[in-house]
Amino acid sequence: MPKLKNKNKMKSKKILVTGGAGFIGSHLVDRLVNEGHNVVVIDSLEKQVHKHFPNYLNPKADYYFGRLEDHPLLGSILDGVEVIFHCASKVGVSQSQYEIQDFINANIGATASLLQKCIKSSVKKIIFSGSMAPYGEGPHLCSEHNIVYPGTRPVSNMSKKIFECKCPSCNKPTTNMPIDEEQNFSGLSYYAITKQTQESMIHLFGRIYGIETISLRYFSAYGSRQTIGNSYAGPIPIFIERIFNKEHPLVFEDGGQTRDFVHVSDVVNANLLAMNADISQKSYNIGTGKKTSILELANEVCNLMKTDLNPLVTNEFRVGDIRHSLADISKAENELRYKPLVSLREGLKEVLEWAKDKSKNIC
Repeated sequence: MPKLKNKNKMKSKKILVTGGAGFIGSHLVDRLVNEGHNVVVIDSLEKQVHKHFPNYLNPKADYYFGRLEDHPLLGSILDGVEVIFHCASKVGVSQSQYEIQDFINANIGATASLLQKCIKSSVKKIIFSGSMAPYGEGPHLCSEHNIVYPGTRPVSNMSKKIFECKCPSCNKPTTNMPIDEEQNFSGLSYYAITKQTQESMIHLFGRIYGIETISLRYFSAYGSRQTIGNSYAGPIPIFIERIFNKEHPLVFEDGGQTRDFVHVSDVVNANLLAMNADISQKSYNIGTGKKTSILELANEVCNLMKTDLNPLVTNEFRVGDIRHSLADISKAENELRYKPLVSLREGLKEVLEWAKDKSKNIC
């Protein structure tokens, strides 16, 4: 098992958080500052994410705004930095299918720029905000053929409202299984391809230059500061916005598709554990190991918001969407001592309280 450092003996570090004004990055900045570290942030303040200038930025961190891939001060910002949390990313599975060049530049290009500058820096560790997206559909269990990989669901099936995955050999129904880190990548979107490429780039850099690199593959992260009104931010902020606007939450397919929703505070805990562990060139799933259907999620949001606007199941589908995604988190539990602490219900309450306070001025 990798050795964990004694946090009480950890000295203050200079740490760079890319994307540190965003959803996950800003929460991470707050934790790092609270632990006494000297934190610097680079963030592009992407308009799709930040409709207004964020009002939650930590006054004890130093902020530099601009695109990472061509930031003129990147070299000087890295001076003295020991740890980088690379959170900056352009996000949106379906959006990436028609904004191909933008995603390549913002994700792969920015990572290349960062690594290039790191060659002559004092950086000792890079922790990358990875994604479950490259896994694709993941493994399923067939009663006849055991473990199978259904791949992309045929449009012909979904047009007939056949949404569950079928065994590719016998066409019988299958049951989805947790995805572990040994699962082969099967990028079904340009976003997924950029995330798996970034991870490979960072681990290769670590091997070549002798620094520690860790990739944390987030499953469906949610929490306060997640953009309300961004159609690519995930189902929770979309459901909340529709209810705020007196509209029924819309549920694609039959609502039976499932995700592993992990609260941002658990994601931040995983990042801190990764920083304090003597680990090199490893990747970990960060989720809860529990699945929730999208219809169950929509009903829970409606219940907590005390609305009579019940979810509307549309039976519509989006080509390329996966049916199920569930994390096997045993590797992170064993090697990082990671343990998700926030239940979905408690996490949703936190999001809703934040959303109500910010509904008139969402950042």
